[in-house]
Amino acid sequence: VLPGEISSLVKLVELDIRSNSISGIDAAQGLPLLEVFSADRNNIAVFVAELLPSLAQLSLSKNFLTSLAPSVAPKLTCLNLANSKIAALPDTFPSHLPSLERLVLDGNYLTSLPDTFSAFAKLTFLSATNNHLTEIPKVIAELRCLEILDIHNNNVKTLPEELWFCEKLTDLNVSSNLLDGFPMPPPPPAPSLVNTSTAAPMQDQPNALKPELL
Repeated sequence: VLPGEISSLVKLVELDIRSNSISGIDAAQGLPLLEVFSADRNNIAVFVAELLPSLAQLSLSKNFLTSLAPSVAPKLTCLNLANSKIAALPDTFPSHLPSLERLVLDGNYLTSLPDTFSAFAKLTFLSATNNHLTEIPKVIAELRCLEILDIHNNNVKTLPEELWFCEKLTDLNVSSNLLDGFPMPPPPPAPSLVNTSTAAPMQDQPNALKPELL
């Protein structure tokens, strides 16, 4: 367990405790300037980041996380939760991480992603390989900044047609799933019809320019 005295290191910006047997890291929440926290390969089961106002990068892969406690991290841009034991993400998860750009969820027990993922307005990288996902939510189209989507080795049978709206997507990996094809792009919206029946003829409009004056 991290000792409470670690909070006396008030100028600490980066903390690396990877590959240990540490189970409690709550004391790290007393580090106001901490930006990078690497705690992979430990025995951590619960972590709350809301008292780390400067935290930008957090890596908790290969721990014993089964669920995520409500946690607000306004500056967090990179989060790695790979190879834990997470079976579901809370609906409030995205709204508590407004600055997140990179999210790694590989090697967990997820069967779905919440529709609230649309709140990840800045997300550019999403990896959820080696889970048990059966579908991708339609709100994927609302991830306007998404560039890389990797969901290989899951149980996805169909992809939402909304995937076509991810205009910035450069890398898509859906290998080793249960797909039998790709969805067709949705039809473009019908052009709006302008009602010209009530429009006054050019010559009848008092302010209209006559052709010879143009």
